[in-house]
Amino acid sequence: MTSSLEAGRDPLNTRLRKFLLLPVMTFPLLVLIAGINGTSWEFITLHLIMYALVVMYYFNTRDHSLVIFIVTHSFWLFSYLMFLYACVQQTAADGSLIAPIRCSVIAAVYLLACLCARIVALDDVSSGADPGIRMPDGATNMFCLLGLLFIPTRVIFGSESFWYAISVAFTQFYWLGLYFKFDRQRMRLSDPVLLSGILLCLAVSILDNRRALMFEFSLTFVLIYLRTAARAVTVPRLALAVLGSIYLARLSDIFLYGRLFVGRDRPAELLSFMMSSLLSAEFILAPFDFTGSSRFRDAINSYVSPFSSYRIATFEGRSGILERATLLPHMDTVVGVLPQSTSIDWGEIVNTILSILPSFGQDKDVNFGDRLTWLTGLRPAGSVGHPLITAAGEFFAMGGYALVFVWAFLLFSILFLELRLVTRLFKNRSIATLFVFTQAFYMMFSSTAISATAVVIRQIPFLVCIYLTMMFLLFAKRGTSVQGMPRS
Repeated sequence: MTSSLEAGRDPLNTRLRKFLLLPVMTFPLLVLIAGINGTSWEFITLHLIMYALVVMYYFNTRDHSLVIFIVTHSFWLFSYLMFLYACVQQTAADGSLIAPIRCSVIAAVYLLACLCARIVALDDVSSGADPGIRMPDGATNMFCLLGLLFIPTRVIFGSESFWYAISVAFTQFYWLGLYFKFDRQRMRLSDPVLLSGILLCLAVSILDNRRALMFEFSLTFVLIYLRTAARAVTVPRLALAVLGSIYLARLSDIFLYGRLFVGRDRPAELLSFMMSSLLSAEFILAPFDFTGSSRFRDAINSYVSPFSSYRIATFEGRSGILERATLLPHMDTVVGVLPQSTSIDWGEIVNTILSILPSFGQDKDVNFGDRLTWLTGLRPAGSVGHPLITAAGEFFAMGGYALVFVWAFLLFSILFLELRLVTRLFKNRSIATLFVFTQAFYMMFSSTAISATAVVIRQIPFLVCIYLTMMFLLFAKRGTSVQGMPRS
């Protein structure tokens, strides 16, 4: 396993690049099927333009495959998954969308902004691995311990608070420690540091009734595995992957069911429900349920809020992981009924900036997405449901296509600047890319403009702490070397 890294090759990049090549080559087939099923040519043309941009970038860049995904994520989440979903359901890709052209243009502008930000960055985060620095075991364990200490604070602070966001940022000490720990060795499930993280993340997710932490841990686990495994695909490991995905999907259903039918405002009852559900035969025997459904999924799919007309027609009540990741219908449900923006709403822009800063007495309103549903009549005023409009959709609502481009360009320019700084700090291009991709994951799947902006801005104090920690370790190492020198 280590030979490929030591020889200057990054197995993760090689494997992911091959994986990305498959959807790149099959997208025209999905478009053809969508056209046969009645998708409009205007809609198809817009998404083929996005596809052409992705193809040109993919075949003409030396970027790491994770950077490629960051730059092109809007195509995969808004375009590719939309056509894949339509193919699976055998429907027109734009058949149930309210404003398919408007939303497609937003996605295309967002993609163009990310590509421009990558071009302007002018740094070379190439696909080759480099030996970098060898982090001492004591330092990697310290990183992991610090991260593990911050994970439980997610339960203490409210999810909308500044300090909750800080605790989420500093949880990355744990991911960083794992990246360094397994940089030169295979990942073992029996490793006490890894096992502690699995148990702690699961416990905190249950107590907090949020899926993000488990998904983040799963992502980190998969990336490390793909980077360190001698053989990434074997029959037993493929079976374990299928088993894990089944349990993760069922766990996601239980979380959402508890949120809808028990409520976060009743923590004792919610915890009791979660524990009883996880210990139930229905959860334990989930891999043997070949119907692909459960009482949790059926209840969620049939759920109709008495206080809302917020509906995503494309999904027809389905609420699986594929539906969550296919972002175009989510954005279309609200953005599709918004009045055409004629000016930039500077008040909302200022509110977004103030909301990501610490509270110094300033007024904050983090429910912009909810206010959009009130404006459009999708939900009654005062009803808070945190709709998944997507960051791109909220940028459009604030100032049209121009603001989508400018804001996305600025955010991803800062992200790529952080990537350059972290690469120089770690002197290890592969680990720096892994580390930045973990935070970019939140930006790519974020439901709000505030959270997408916060991921980049609130990362700055964390990077300062990383820098100071690295300097402390460097000076401590030098001090140890000096003390160990023989006296003359």
